[in-house]
Amino acid sequence: MINHIIALLLFIGLVWGLDFVLFKYQNE
Repeated sequence: MINHIIALLLFIGLVWGLDFVLFKYQNE
């Protein structure tokens, strides 16, 4: 159960981080 939560948090963090990087590149 805890492994699923950790995997979900890692997945969300990865998607959010990627989206943030793309948004930052678009502003420049």
